[in-house]
Amino acid sequence: MAENTSPAITMTCEVCSEYYTDPLMLPCLHSFCKKCLIKVKEKQGSADTSLKCPTCDTSVNLPDGKIEGLTQNLWFEHKSRDASIKKKIVSKEAISCDECSVDDSSDAAVVYCCDCGQFLCDLCKKVHKRSKKKPITS
Repeated sequence: MAENTSPAITMTCEVCSEYYTDPLMLPCLHSFCKKCLIKVKEKQGSADTSLKCPTCDTSVNLPDGKIEGLTQNLWFEHKSRDASIKKKIVSKEAISCDECSVDDSSDAAVVYCCDCGQFLCDLCKKVHKRSKKKPITS
């Protein structure tokens, strides 16, 4: 049987070891959280308009000298968000309604809206009619 030699794709940033948040891709094709790249840039010297990749040390010229000019890694962003949601559901901890938490309430979520990416309580679920919703069960 042939051995799989392809590298594993991880959904975590090599700098913070967390799921990616606002992942940005460097020209060397390594990706990191935006906040992590900002910290790396600060450590390397904020006056410089380049950045060294934390993984391979490749020097990267930043568009307009800013981290924000780098390309978003939308694939990692989507996959990391999905992994984070699955982790929340599988953990069986109480998940609060994202809509109610805006008003400092803490009603328990009963569904997850696949369209807007929010956990919703029973009341908010009724108001949120026209979206694809999945019950929160493991």
